[in-house]
Amino acid sequence: MAAALRKLKDPHTGEDIVKGGFVRSFEVQNGNVRLVMKAPDGEEHCPQYVPLAVEAKRSIMALPGVKAVEATFTGHIQARAVNEALKMLDEHTVKRRKGGRS
Repeated sequence: MAAALRKLKDPHTGEDIVKGGFVRSFEVQNGNVRLVMKAPDGEEHCPQYVPLAVEAKRSIMALPGVKAVEATFTGHIQARAVNEALKMLDEHTVKRRKGGRS
């Protein structure tokens, strides 16, 4: 899991998002993942962290054995909207797996 997240880079520092602190925590239990991400201090308005949060969740969802990912993004002016989008990503994935449109 950490290896998949390390492939993603912080848009400002170039560090991977685990080492750079964007990923605050992740837990895995029976294929269910809980991921917490936070925009760096001073970057509460930076739009580049929004797609990074979505990409981090997608990276984990693509891993074998992962059943579900509960992702939370904090510390950003758009956190509420991003968290709604992250939930919608789950709904689209479930539909796609069942053969429906996303």
